[in-house]
Amino acid sequence: MLDAVTKRVLTYLSIAFILSYLVDFAVYAAPESRLTLLSIYLPLRMFIPLAGVLVALALTGGFMEGLRRYGLSLSGLKVWHVLAALGIPFVAEGFGLLYAGIAGGPVQNPVNFLIQHGLIGPRINSWGFLALMIVQTLMAGLTINAFFAFGEEIGWRGLLQSELTWKLGKYLTPLIVGVIWGLWHAPLIILFGYEYQYHRDALGVAAFTAFAVIWGCILYEVRSWSGSILPPAVLHGTLNAVASLSFMALPIRDTLIGVPVGVFGMLGALTALALMLIIKALRIPRWRGAEGVGGESPQEIHEGG
Repeated sequence: MLDAVTKRVLTYLSIAFILSYLVDFAVYAAPESRLTLLSIYLPLRMFIPLAGVLVALALTGGFMEGLRRYGLSLSGLKVWHVLAALGIPFVAEGFGLLYAGIAGGPVQNPVNFLIQHGLIGPRINSWGFLALMIVQTLMAGLTINAFFAFGEEIGWRGLLQSELTWKLGKYLTPLIVGVIWGLWHAPLIILFGYEYQYHRDALGVAAFTAFAVIWGCILYEVRSWSGSILPPAVLHGTLNAVASLSFMALPIRDTLIGVPVGVFGMLGALTALALMLIIKALRIPRWRGAEGVGGESPQEIHEGG
């Protein structure tokens, strides 16, 4: 007989994958309205993991306790947790662009991209406009993008990370969650060219899975700071917002090479992760463990099921 933790994980994964994959193929099967449907569906797709969490908790018991354990709490949250979550994507993308520039890539001020494509006038103060774009990116990452990212993070860094950490440990869990998170996007990549327009194949899926593993490790650490799901949602939302800036700063056709989902972007993310782990090693008391809020095991919290 399956224990409660295994039931919750399997229920969550079943909802998250089956529902997402079914709707992905349904949208693909409507070629005449595909683009319109996709633009509406992609943001909503981010809430399917939340649906999986709610169903898993409803079936196994301990609903409110489970949501608290999965990070739906502000207890222990500090301002620096949120500020760091806002800053990490910029650090990672900055290093990615630095590596691309060293390798001879066409790195430029993102504002130049807008000027070249006639989206803004050539006489504008490019650095002042860039500052405005960065502020807008931060605001998006903190508000609307974080709202949609919460729908995913309550699943990946909430239920799945919390439950698997007790089963697999804190070293293996972020890797496993990252792989699962990456494969959850597979139909989008193959059917629609999501993130990799020129690699709608196994290579594109493998590349995004590698990207998800790296950022999954980063998000694992961010989730562990306070036990709240808010910092991961803010980081995820900010990363999505920064991606457009990164593309304009490194306008190359093949995103498999670029930033953030390409080789240079992943190298930048690995650098950011390394810096985080160094800081963690030097300031251990400031960094909470990733084993959950309050130290309760999943079995102790959820007696039902």
